[in-house]
Amino acid sequence: MISGVELGLEFRPRGLWDIGATINLGSIDFGLGTTSLLNVDLVVRRRIEALSGNSQVYAIGGISYAETGEIIGLSRQNFPIGKVSSVGPFLGLKRAGELTDRLGLELSGRVGLGILGVSAPNGMGVSPSISYRAEALLLYRVRENLQALLGFNYGGTSTSYKARPYTGGTEQNFAKPGDVNEISAGGLGVSLGVGWGF
Repeated sequence: MISGVELGLEFRPRGLWDIGATINLGSIDFGLGTTSLLNVDLVVRRRIEALSGNSQVYAIGGISYAETGEIIGLSRQNFPIGKVSSVGPFLGLKRAGELTDRLGLELSGRVGLGILGVSAPNGMGVSPSISYRAEALLLYRVRENLQALLGFNYGGTSTSYKARPYTGGTEQNFAKPGDVNEISAGGLGVSLGVGWGF
């Protein structure tokens, strides 16, 4: 199970461009233990089309730092938990519109590419990774500067890193030169939040 808290800040001048940043602090429970995960996004957004009914379409992009957790199976009794981290760009689209005076709907999707591997559990090189995320959010305006958010998101990531070859002795390692460790993770989640403007 994955749980977490996301904090974000956006600057929205009167124009076509917005900028912002989000920090997601989470944890993942494999049933054998938990590990913390950190994701940081630096975001640039541009309005590309204004539709009828106060709907807007935005192009989004930026740089993301992402961590992915994994179980490292050394034996039947020993399952340490590690994580792989990478940095890279992402691109996406978002459509935001009003359903009523107080209720709004946001639909968004993005694809990211982790082109710079930062770290792996064994200290070896990280290969480029790919990630994706789609989200649908209902927004309820409680006050002029306060919104409640509820929705669903679906996403995943796939990455790999070089295996450390077996060097002999009692080391619990069966890797050969050229082997890689692969990680794929994904699933459906629930989004709950509060937005405050000032």
